[in-house]
Amino acid sequence: MFDVKTDEKINEAVKLELVNAVKTYGPKYNTLHEAYAVLLEEFEEAHNDINYIQNHLKSIWESVKGDDEAETLDEVYQVYIISKELAKEAVQIAAVSQKIIAGAKND
Repeated sequence: MFDVKTDEKINEAVKLELVNAVKTYGPKYNTLHEAYAVLLEEFEEAHNDINYIQNHLKSIWESVKGDDEAETLDEVYQVYIISKELAKEAVQIAAVSQKIIAGAKND
């Protein structure tokens, strides 16, 4: 179960990211093609982070099997760092999605 306060913070992060995107690039995309390209780019970045985590998980398993606690902890730390980057990408995906929807409603 996800904590309600954490969910609220995520919603706040999405709002802040949307405000920043609108301030930097304008309130809507020029075309749906452009909107899709931006959304796809954010998704690809998130997907890359997932792949990095997957690779580290394989390394974690190998170090666990080899009883190498130091290497295991180093790999887990990398998962921690990359997971935070993944969370940022997820926030950007949500913000881009909101911007697309808001732009379409204003047409």
